[in-house]
Amino acid sequence: MHPVNTEAVTYIAGRADPLSVVFFLSAFLFYINKKPRHLAAVFFFALSLLTKEANLIFPLLLILYDYYVVGERKLKAPAVLRYAPYFLLTFAYLVLRFFILGLPQRLAPHIPFGTYLLTMPKILVTYLSLLLFPVHLHMERLVPSINSIFEQYAVFYILILICLLWPVKILYRRSKPLFFFVGFFFITLLPMLNILTINAPMAEHWLYLPSIGAYAVVSYAVIRIMRLKNTISNLVAVILVVFLGFFSSRTVLRNIEWGRSFEFYRNLIAYTPHSARGHVNMAFSYIQVKDLVSAKKEFKTALELNPMDAHAYSWLGWVEIVQGNKKEAVKDWKKSLDIAPFYEPSRARMTIYLNAEDKEFRRLCNADSKKPGDININYRLSKIYINHGLYLEALYRLENVLEKDPRHAKALFNRAWIYSELGMWEKAVGGYKELIALTPNDPDLYTNLGYCYEALGLPKEAGAMHAKAKALKP
Repeated sequence: MHPVNTEAVTYIAGRADPLSVVFFLSAFLFYINKKPRHLAAVFFFALSLLTKEANLIFPLLLILYDYYVVGERKLKAPAVLRYAPYFLLTFAYLVLRFFILGLPQRLAPHIPFGTYLLTMPKILVTYLSLLLFPVHLHMERLVPSINSIFEQYAVFYILILICLLWPVKILYRRSKPLFFFVGFFFITLLPMLNILTINAPMAEHWLYLPSIGAYAVVSYAVIRIMRLKNTISNLVAVILVVFLGFFSSRTVLRNIEWGRSFEFYRNLIAYTPHSARGHVNMAFSYIQVKDLVSAKKEFKTALELNPMDAHAYSWLGWVEIVQGNKKEAVKDWKKSLDIAPFYEPSRARMTIYLNAEDKEFRRLCNADSKKPGDININYRLSKIYINHGLYLEALYRLENVLEKDPRHAKALFNRAWIYSELGMWEKAVGGYKELIALTPNDPDLYTNLGYCYEALGLPKEAGAMHAKAKALKP
């Protein structure tokens, strides 16, 4: 796997990319089959649209294939009928998306068309450079807009694209497969070039589908050269081995980095220090290691970069409370609610700290400041957090309990239950297994573990757990 594709595969929120590629390629393969199965192609195209809306460009790929590879240069009635279902599906999806469901929430403010045209070459060149030299990979790519042709490097990026047109023109005349896959790359990348401004100028996982075209071009060219069996082919083989070794090592290292949140976000901030989201995630990494001083600093940095982040204000307030700064916490929550009046975490935190019915909670907080790390205080605080739906705060308190008493059954159960409520199924499985090791005859634990296996798509394991629960409690 190419290192740049790790974001789409390893990042759980990026699972739409691999899934949509499966549906997209299935639709294309059914379409080009010698015995066309257009119903299957249309079906998989519909699935790809519902998985990722960028697949709207699929009909353009079909036209390129028929026009250039098949050689169908005239738009006759059979071709119109063949394309009709795909364009109708595209039109229906656009109506559904923009007029019924509403505009996508991640659409960003519109940028002037001139700025878009000047910035697009920079984005394209950056994507190509990531495929050739996948170094300094990170999740948050902030690409400053180019507003004038006289800005630094503006002409440079345009000249690079112009230079690339010459070999593309040669491919058009001499190699149908190579030109088609070049077209595949640019057509599938087209929706990600901010024609409609989305939430980021570019992202590594957006290369997942387009990169197939790039890989096909390189593979086809290497195969043709290797067939020559001369000095050039031997040199290409050596270069290929070196690149494969480099790419493989980068993929392994990048996957390891994805598994280490602290290192991951520290590198992200090093590459993009102006990323507010990066600083917020770095703050959460510090909370995990109980470094609240550094977490507070990161939240404040994030708010300097994005003063309208209700989420960051809410969590900054939580850090202030844990540190015993009640007045500052209330100020932060009020700012959070000023920005987002219906932001539930801030409302819940304000409720449990200010309402008279939660005097017990305030008493426990005062006791916690005097006896930090006390098992009983932390456990009772976690229960109040759970009752108000503040699961992450509850997890923080439960971890404090389990640091002192790793066999605290109630804390272990509540932690496993929270993991399942948050959809963290693998961690929930681990939690219930720990509990079963302590109390192997509790049928409820096997039942809950069975539900977790069901959520992970493991019916065999789920059935075994439910059978065990039934045997213990007929």
